[in-house]
Formats: sequence, C-alpha cells, structure tokens
Amino acid sequence: RGVGGPASGVVARPVDSLVASAIAGDRHAFGDLVEATYRDTYTLALRLTGNEHDARDVTQDAYLRAFRSIDTFRGEAAFSSWLYRVTANCAMSLLSARRRHTHIDLDLVGDQIAGPADSMDPADAVVRADRSGTRRATDVVSRGRAVA
Repeated sequence: RGVGGPASGVVARPVDSLVASAIAGDRHAFGDLVEATYRDTYTLALRLTGNEHDARDVTQDAYLRAFRSIDTFRGEAAFSSWLYRVTANCAMSLLSARRRHTHIDLDLVGDQIAGPADSMDPADAVVRADRSGTRRATDVVSRGRAVA
C-alpha cells in the first residue's frame, strides 16, 4: 500500500520503503507510514477498547511506541503485523490500568439505591456496581485477547 493519491501531491511509496527510511531515521517517512496505516490501527484500537476516546488514545500511544522502537522491527513479518501487536499491547495496557483503577459509576449506584427501600443496603449497591464495572472491563480485555 502506498501513501497519497493523485490529489494529495505525495508520491506513493510502498510501506516497506517507508519502514526502511523510518528505521534509518527519516521522520517524514515515519509520518507517511502513520498516514498509510492509521485507518487499520485505529480500527483495531476501537475494536479492542470499545469506544472512540480510548481508541484515539491507544492509537496515539501505539504510534509513539512504534516511533521509539522502530529500530527493533526485524522485518521477519509484515510491518502491519508488528504494528498490530504494538497496538494490541497498548490497548491491553490501557484496559489493565483501568481495571486496577476501577471507578464506580454513580448513576448505576443511584439506580440500584433508588429501588425499593428495603431491597438493598446502599453499601451493597456500591459493591455490586464495582463488581459490574470490573466485569465489563474484564469482558473487553478477554475479547481483545481473543482478537489479538
């Protein structure tokens, strides 16, 4: 896949050529590499995280990590496979950090507390909401591992 098109004014270069130039330190080549792979990288991040905000963060982190470690790319597999792995690792890091720092959804707690007065102790509602949030994060991580 090349970069640019007739209207872009950029001469198309194969990804392999861009990777070689980026490894040699050409920052413009890395920028072109980002343009050539952005859509696939963002789509993967969105599938793994489940929301656009996190997908943008993961995509940005993946390209930052890729830029910092492009010289470790050995070329034994396609660059897209390497970038896929970098992106998946970034998504897992984000989701794992989120799981360690679980926040309680106060709207969910409020809904649970708002039920019949004798049906649930408010402390039980907080514990259930926390478990529910942890379960959702675990489901996303599990789905991400199945994809990656």
